[in-house]
Amino acid sequence: MVSMTLLNAVQHIDGAISAKTQKLINKANKKGPYLGLVIPNTFEMNPLLESSNFTSTNLTIDFSGRRFRFGMIAEKKVLLVMTGMGMINAGITTQLLLSVFNIEGVVHYGIAGNANPDFNIADVVIPQFWSHSGLWNWQKYGDGPEDELPLESIGDFTRDIGYLRFANYTVNVTDGSSYDNLLNYIWFQEEEIFPVNGIPEERERAFWVEVDPTYYEIAKKLEDLTLESCINSTTCLSEAPKVTRVQRGTSASIYLYNAAYRNFIYDKFNVTPVDMESASIALICLQQNVPFITIRALSDLAGGGSSVTDDADTFFNLAANNSVIVLLEFIKELSASTLSKSTIHVLVVSCSKSIAVAAYVDGSWKIGVIDQFMQHLDAIFIVMPDLGCGFLARPFGSRHPQIEVGTRFVLLKDMEVRSCRLGLWGYCGGTLSKMRFRRWLGSNSGGGDHTWLWVCW
Repeated sequence: MVSMTLLNAVQHIDGAISAKTQKLINKANKKGPYLGLVIPNTFEMNPLLESSNFTSTNLTIDFSGRRFRFGMIAEKKVLLVMTGMGMINAGITTQLLLSVFNIEGVVHYGIAGNANPDFNIADVVIPQFWSHSGLWNWQKYGDGPEDELPLESIGDFTRDIGYLRFANYTVNVTDGSSYDNLLNYIWFQEEEIFPVNGIPEERERAFWVEVDPTYYEIAKKLEDLTLESCINSTTCLSEAPKVTRVQRGTSASIYLYNAAYRNFIYDKFNVTPVDMESASIALICLQQNVPFITIRALSDLAGGGSSVTDDADTFFNLAANNSVIVLLEFIKELSASTLSKSTIHVLVVSCSKSIAVAAYVDGSWKIGVIDQFMQHLDAIFIVMPDLGCGFLARPFGSRHPQIEVGTRFVLLKDMEVRSCRLGLWGYCGGTLSKMRFRRWLGSNSGGGDHTWLWVCW
């Protein structure tokens, strides 16, 4: 008892997850997986919490200075967490989310500055690629593009991505005179990453990180979405905001409000949104092999332009609301797409005349007649444990599908199906399934027509 008390005390002192919190996490994870929603600030999170499309489960888990909120959007289980400002906060929070919880993917949303003159305030953009443009090698004065950088020879730094020359932004220079700048050159650098499925301490490098291709394709469906244009009855934008997929966005722990650098980074990298968090989330998801996408609403033209495009203080709430509108629609489309392409992790088939089924689809049980699931399946495997084999069943039609017996296959060696008094037990070992030993508690009268079969693959 004393040792247990000391252990609990140490856990609280060193910031480890307490036993009580771990129990909540374990319970929540059994109900997963969740779509992780990663949000920079409260003014971006509150419109979602207040939306009628978000249903809270009234479960929150607090640890490591973060609050994790559980809920539902369009039948999709979601887990919300606020990061706070900047690359470090975003990276730490995303790593906690992915390390501790059962997460199927990450959607990051919020507001951003705009570097692209073709877009306006409150437009929502969804980049295909993200970079961290705040990792530099700052070259000493006197060296130039032809000179090797320190540690470049051993692979730590590169000149492949490009540079910014400070002297190009000198002002009040007399025509024809020579000029320079002691700040010289900065060279943009790739991030080192260590993939979760890679070799420990063997680094890889990335500058542009691509969002999940499936998520990006789903985002195409959002481009006709109607967004808000007014902050009140008297203040509206002259042009209706739009949703657009764009090529690139970039992040750094810098609030960019400088027209010269905005123009430079747009011309250099063809970026549209500039923010302080997205690339960090992208890099963590890349390392952890988790799909992600980022949705950013433009709050201002970074560094100013007209009186309208320069007024982030006036329109940031409008931009935040529009980012939530697009987020909600994205999750609706994702939920619909997931259902239509579902992988049935577990299928329980009754050999009764009605062929009733219970399917474990996308993290929850769904029970009904086989017609309800056939339209979402390419095929069903029916296991015959007594025979040590199974059959491939394919659907025909939608209302009264027939079962076509296909190729006979031998049960996989690490699949075990055996009878018991409450029905049948199924086990999928190895890497076949994240599920482990589970039990179907449906009634079993003992008759052949009512024997339940549990299938894992």
